[in-house]
Amino acid sequence: MATTSSAPLNAIVHRDYSDGVPIQIKVFPDEVIIYNSGRLPENWSVADLLARHNSMPYNPNIANVFFRSGQIETWGRGIEKNETACQAEGRPEPMFRATSTEIRISFTAITDASVSENVIESVSDDPLTSTQRTIFSLISNNPSSTTSAISEKVGITQRRVASNIAKLKALGLIGRVVDEAYTRLLMERSDLPLADVLALDRVQKGLLIKLDVRRRLRDAGLIEGRSPHLQVSARIAEATDKQAEYMRTRAMDDAHYERLILGYLDKFGSATRRDLEALLLPKLSDVLNDKQKHAKLSNLLTKMRRDALVKRVGSTRDGRWERT
Repeated sequence: MATTSSAPLNAIVHRDYSDGVPIQIKVFPDEVIIYNSGRLPENWSVADLLARHNSMPYNPNIANVFFRSGQIETWGRGIEKNETACQAEGRPEPMFRATSTEIRISFTAITDASVSENVIESVSDDPLTSTQRTIFSLISNNPSSTTSAISEKVGITQRRVASNIAKLKALGLIGRVVDEAYTRLLMERSDLPLADVLALDRVQKGLLIKLDVRRRLRDAGLIEGRSPHLQVSARIAEATDKQAEYMRTRAMDDAHYERLILGYLDKFGSATRRDLEALLLPKLSDVLNDKQKHAKLSNLLTKMRRDALVKRVGSTRDGRWERT
C-alpha cells in the first residue's frame, strides 16, 4: 500500500531506542500493522495525537535528518498525511492504539480492489456497445446459453458473438467478478453508464471505491453515507428491488450520532467507552460488522474531540468522556 509509506519513517523518528525492541511490521490479508516501542508525550492520549498539535519527535535529531534528506516534508504532519492518503485511496482511516510501552498503527486493505477497480477504469475508457450489453444480459439470464443461440437472438455471426464474449470476459463482466444479476437489472432499469453500474455493484457488496468515483456517484445522487460506510441511494434501491434492505441498512448521519452522545453526557455527566458502545453500536447500520462499528465510534469520538465538543479524562483504558 502506498498509504503506509510514511508510517515506518514515523516509527523510526518516534521509537524508544533504549529498550532494544525493534520496530515490527505485520502484514495480513486484510491489514498491515506497525508496532513501535515508544510512548506518547506525558498526559497525551490518542485523541490528542490525532488532533492538531505541535511536533514533538521522540528523537529530534533523527527527525531532522529525515527532514533535510527530503524523506519527510514537514514535522508534525505524519498522521494527517496518512489519513489524507487513505481517504484519497478510498480506504478507512488508520487506527491508532497507545499503551505505556508501545504505539500501534493499522491500515485496512481495500478488499478485491485490484480486480474490480481495474474493471471500472477499463470500462470508463472503453464503454460497451449495445450488442455487448445485449449479450451480457442474455448470458446473465441463462449462463448456459450457446454461441449459436445468442447469434440467432442478436442477429450476428457466431464468430462475432465469440469475439464479444471474449471482450466481456476481459473486462471481468463474465466470471463472477461482478454480481451479474444485480448489474444486469440495474442496466435494464436505468440509463446509467456501465462504469457507474460497476461502481454501484461494488458499493452494494460493501467494497470500497476510489475518491474520484465516489465524488461522481455522490454528485449524481447515486450513493449515500460516508466512506467507508457507503450505500446505494433510494433511487438505486428502487431500481434493483432492494427498498427493504435500503431502509434496514441506511445509516444516520454523524450529526445524529453526535446528538445521541451529547444527550447522554448531558444527562449522566460522563461516560466510559463501554457506555458509549452500549448506546451507539446497536443503532449503527447493519451494513457494518462489529469491527467496523467499533472503528466508527472511535472515528466519531475523535472528530468530536477535534471539534471541542467532548474531552477524555483519565487514561486511554480507564478514562471517561465528558462535555468540553
